Amino acid sequence: MPKISVIIPAYNDERYISRCLDSFICQTFSDMEIIVVDDGSTDSTPNILEDYCKKDSRIKIITQRNQKQGAARNNALKIASSDFIMFADSDDWVDLDYCEKAYNTIIKYDADIALTSAVRIKNNGKFKTYYDFKEEIFCDNFQDIIKIAKVPGYWQVWGKLFKKSLLDGIFFEEEVFYEDPEYLIKVLHKAKSLITVANSKYYYFSNPNSTIKSKHTIAKIQNQISSMEKVFAYAKTHSLELPPLQITKKKCLLSRVKIYTDRKEYYLFGIKFFTKNEPYNCEKVFLVFNTAFFGDVLLCNPLCQNIKAIYPDSKVVFVVNKPFYDAAKYQDCVDDVIIYDKKSKHKGFLGLLRFVREFKYKNIFASFITYKNLRNSLIAKLLGSQYVINPNENAQDISMQKRHCNMLSILTSKSIANFPMRCNISGDIFDELKKRLNLPDNYIVICAISKNPPKDMPIDTAIDLIKLINNTEYKPVLVGAGALSEKYAADLDSAGASYINTVGKTTIYELANVIKNAKCLVSVDTGTMHLGCAIQTPTIAVFYEQITLKPWSPNPEIYNSVIINKEQTPQNIFNAVKTKLI
Repeated sequence: MPKISVIIPAYNDERYISRCLDSFICQTFSDMEIIVVDDGSTDSTPNILEDYCKKDSRIKIITQRNQKQGAARNNALKIASSDFIMFADSDDWVDLDYCEKAYNTIIKYDADIALTSAVRIKNNGKFKTYYDFKEEIFCDNFQDIIKIAKVPGYWQVWGKLFKKSLLDGIFFEEEVFYEDPEYLIKVLHKAKSLITVANSKYYYFSNPNSTIKSKHTIAKIQNQISSMEKVFAYAKTHSLELPPLQITKKKCLLSRVKIYTDRKEYYLFGIKFFTKNEPYNCEKVFLVFNTAFFGDVLLCNPLCQNIKAIYPDSKVVFVVNKPFYDAAKYQDCVDDVIIYDKKSKHKGFLGLLRFVREFKYKNIFASFITYKNLRNSLIAKLLGSQYVINPNENAQDISMQKRHCNMLSILTSKSIANFPMRCNISGDIFDELKKRLNLPDNYIVICAISKNPPKDMPIDTAIDLIKLINNTEYKPVLVGAGALSEKYAADLDSAGASYINTVGKTTIYELANVIKNAKCLVSVDTGTMHLGCAIQTPTIAVFYEQITLKPWSPNPEIYNSVIINKEQTPQNIFNAVKTKLI
């Protein structure tokens, strides 16, 4: 068994990976394994790694899809066979006696961590010394450990040799750009001792094309802030005393604000003018705006679920048009619903200002304008939202559900999950509802009309479908609302169709209860079919026109649904119903 496992994540490092590997394979200390994780490189890095693997049997290669350094290090730790672990970045290098000095020192003091000197070198040759240890310094308490390791400030896991047992049960966060800080604070807290290594250097190359340095996007900035917030939360939970922890910096024209856990420092032309003592609030409030119809409101739910998955301590607040309050209220991962009453209380510009003035949430991190209009964007900006995010209107080739979810990708590098809509209807009013509407024990709901006539089910198709259902143990129940639905029901009555008519007799919440207790739903209206999918009722989605099919149809891979967009005959629709009843 080798004495040291060196773990090196690599992503598109064809220019520098050889320098890194050469510095390790030529070490005066040879009893090691070198685990290189190719993080989905698209350049010649995999070929270079393969050549090195053939030259030196100590080199092991793991290949993974691009998941960033956290996942790469976690996967390498799973197969590491040594009692000591060393991390390195693929564009860095070390002194030739680096491993020998680190190993001999950590063994000599039986320490949990050996910390070496480190130098940052820029592409132009300029350098900055991070650590410069001329002697061995032993620390055996947390405060001394973080002081000698310069934490907060220097959060890197490279430049250190760890006992592998110290790392057990601690994992890097994956799919983020800044995975080191939270990991390191947990390791340092767990460590009982640290020893510095005299006269041994790790060379950190400040590569302008590295994952961290290149494309300083909003997602990277937010990852960096989030990593500091997690350190802050961990320290607070475990009552750890840390020196002032800088959370973020904000630039505004010629000024800069440095935000710490306990204060804000205000600068002008680089000169600090004053300090404001103000505890940092790391709670994130997300606003999801959708003042369209209830189907589109439901399609925002996967976005809400993704927000909670990526920011579990956040608060998700839904801003919705008054008639569709229930469609937002019962969704998974929605903490609060705020009504925008555009026809009464919040009508016009004065009503908009009233809404803003009375809005109870003040610390708003991001607003998602899922139903894009000028009013919603203006409200978000007036509320002081740090980010106001609008949908990508060029993304016409993907579903509306996915389009809503993809808005979150601006803020995070983590994968956006394809969560199904979830609306939690308790069914507590169903007994009363069943009695009032004269509902049978076994029934199938039909929504044959929408607000757009080309999408409606032809009356003859509806009549024949009702007959087919009546020939089974199930009874057809017609749902809908508005004058067009009432006329449609009247035409069915004139044709002698036998069905239970609930048109115009239910609220959205009551309609949800009716659909929830149905054996199956047949719908041409996208809002109603989305409601059926959200409450997990088997749903037959019938499309008579193709324009709305791709953006609005429920995905059968995540919903118990069938899509019918051709040969929409009564028999074909009924056959689809039967597949869901068997």
